This record gives sequence, C-alpha cells and structure tokens, in this order.
Amino acid sequence: MGTDRSWMYNRLNSTGKLLPEFITGVKEFVDVAISNPSVLTILNGKQCIICPCKKCDNLYNKDLQTVRIHLYKSGFREGYRNWHAHGEEHPNSSFDAPHHPPSETMNDNYQVGEDMVRAAAGQDFDWEEDKPTGMAKRFFDMIAASNTPLWEENMTGELKCESHTILSAVTHALALKSEHQLSQKCFDGMMGLIKSMLPPSEKMPENFYQAKRLTEPLGMEHENIDVCPNFCMLYYKDRAEKTKCDECGEPRYKPSGPNKNAKPVAKKTLRFLPITPRLQKLYMTRSNAVKMRWHKEGFREKPGIMLHPSDGEAWKYFERKYPEFAKEVRNVWMGITTDGFMPFNSSAAPYSCWPVLVFPYNLPPGMIMKEDTMFLALVIPGPKHPGRDIDILLEPLIDELNKLWKDGAKTWDVSRQENFNMHATLLWSINDYPAFEMLSGWGTKG
Repeated sequence: MGTDRSWMYNRLNSTGKLLPEFITGVKEFVDVAISNPSVLTILNGKQCIICPCKKCDNLYNKDLQTVRIHLYKSGFREGYRNWHAHGEEHPNSSFDAPHHPPSETMNDNYQVGEDMVRAAAGQDFDWEEDKPTGMAKRFFDMIAASNTPLWEENMTGELKCESHTILSAVTHALALKSEHQLSQKCFDGMMGLIKSMLPPSEKMPENFYQAKRLTEPLGMEHENIDVCPNFCMLYYKDRAEKTKCDECGEPRYKPSGPNKNAKPVAKKTLRFLPITPRLQKLYMTRSNAVKMRWHKEGFREKPGIMLHPSDGEAWKYFERKYPEFAKEVRNVWMGITTDGFMPFNSSAAPYSCWPVLVFPYNLPPGMIMKEDTMFLALVIPGPKHPGRDIDILLEPLIDELNKLWKDGAKTWDVSRQENFNMHATLLWSINDYPAFEMLSGWGTKG
C-alpha cells in the first residue's frame, strides 16, 4: 500500500457521505492487519483485530466487520499514520524494548522496577519520545533506569547484572534507609561501599541526593504549612517566619521542654499536594493524553443528549465568555469537593479531618471522579472542623489555580509529541449542604 495516507483523516464529503477513497483505504487497512498473524486473534469463532477508531483507541479487540463500522462512523484515532499496532514496523523500533515482557532470565527485581514506573506513569505510557522537558524528561530518565542493568561488561550486554536494574537497586537501598533509620551520611557511605564492590561499568548513584533525584517522579510533591490551631492564619509566604498568630496571639509551636536544641514542633500543620505535576502526568501517557481531549473530540453516539458536563449550558457559557481558553482543547476544566470524615474509631475522641480533592472534567464520563483521576490537594487537620475559616486554608491551592489560569504550565503532550502551555479553570464544587456552607460562606439553613 502507498505511503500517502491522507485519506485516513479525510472521511466525509461536503454532504456528510463517506468518500470512496476512505472506504477503499479501510478495506486495505483490514487486509494489511489480517495478513500479520501476530495481530489476528480468534474470539467466539470470529477473526478479530485491535480497533483503531477514535472510540476504541487501539485498546479493544473487535471482529473485522465491527472494526470497519467503527472506522466508517468515527474515523481513525489521531496520529495513526503508522500502523505499528497492526504489524507495521515502528519508525523508532529501536526503542521498543520496554514494551516487551521481561525475559525468563530476569528476576523479580526487574519486574518490580517496571511495575513501579507503570504505576506512576500509567499502563500506556509512551516510551518513544525524544524532546520532553522538565518533569517529563525526569520521567523518561526514570523509565530508562527501570530497564537498564546495574552493570554490564560490554556494549552488547552479553555479561550484565541479572538481579537488579538501576531503579530497583536504588529503591531497595532507600527502603533499607527508611526501615533502619539510617542517617544521610551513613547512606552515602553505604552507597560508596557498594559502588566499590561492583564492576567498573556499574551505574549506581553516588549518594542520597542522586538516589532521591532518580526516584522523585514516582512520588507526589507535597508541602507542610503550619497553621494557627484556631484556623486564624497560615504561616505561609510573607507570614512563614512568624512564631505566633496575628489574630489570636496563639503560639505557633508546642512548648520545647528542657531540651532547648530540639526542633520546634508546630501545633497544627496543613498538608498541601500541588496538582500541576499530576495534571502534567496525564499528558505523558498517550492513552490519557487523547482522553484529556474527550470533552471536545469524544464520540457522542446520540448528539443532542447531555452525555458529559461539556454538553451543558454552564460549560458552553464559559466557552463563550473565555474563547481563548476554550480554543486550546488541552486546557483543563476542573471541579473541587471536600467533606469531613473521622479517621479514628467512633469510640475514640472525636476527630474531624477534611481532605480537599480536585478532578479534571476533560476525561470521558466513565473516567471522571474515579480513584485514579481524583487528586488529593489538601489535608486539613482536626480535631475540629475549620468551619467558614476553610477559605484561609485553601490559600495555597487558590494560588496554584490562579497561576494555572493566568500563566499556565509548560507540559509535554506525548500524543502530539510537543510541549504546550497548559491552563486550567475551576468550574464548580460538589458538596453536601453543610460542606457547601463552609466552602462558599453562604448560609444553607435557618
């Protein structure tokens, strides 16, 4: 078949009818797919291949007739001119190794490293890009470390470490540090000793800083912000160095006791987990990056029926009011929710903890407000609920949302292989009435 595949994204004529070139192209595509034995599967007695339509997105096996119908109705997924999932060689095939299952000679440590990376990046993380920056680049460095032996004696890898990759060795060492409460100085010395025992080609990090830097993308950034026990103010920004509350005069720290050199302990601490890095990670996975455009590009089986919040009038009003924001389909539309819960047994002393969660609405309806796509942004400590002073505690999150709205964040879109400036907006909150009263400051009773 010819290399010109412009027909793939030229499906309908001016009257909405399928073009003959597209029908012929789909037939040739199916013929190419079924000619490759590794692509063809038999399900319920029918020949099946992976469906590359916009709806299935190379995720599901369908029988040949269903694949043709799907392609006629919704067209090919974006950017699929090379049919690498249907038997064609990928132009970057030298980078395909991470997609393959571990060989029999690899032990469980290889699989542990792979599993950790996939848990952080998602199962469909694209391993083939070459120009990500910032956090995306650190992710690719970590992916390389999860598949690189700790040492190998020659360039062809004929003699290499079969028990550990760089990532698995580092995570085991960090786990020992945590379990046995090793000091940083002790850890650095241990790393130096291990390096001296390995062959000259070893790739073990030299110290704690390098080890933490390598595993940083696995975790979530967080910030501890001290707060007045009466929720009067945060010790944040220009108030970060103060030792007592401006409003009530309550001391910031607990009494230090006889040990004057002891590190001061705050009476109450707010945990803030920035949402920007987690939104950026959604665009580092090809499958998720495509789904983050679903609100605009997603297939509606029954047009005119509200299937998604983007079909509603409130969403459309926002698009009319802020057309520049709506123009970039990858900008993030979000909701927020919070409520209190008692983390301890009801027979214990009452303690109310308030998590604040943010979730993106760009995703398909079945993915919105699922565990994987709801981001914990704040953990407001108890034992008492913050009441209407919750707005004081929301300050770090509001600052981040303002920055995302005004300045955006440079983000790597793996599906389009480009960096873009990701902006975000907060559309609405979802709460019961007591929580809504606290969050909005409006009365809901009496």
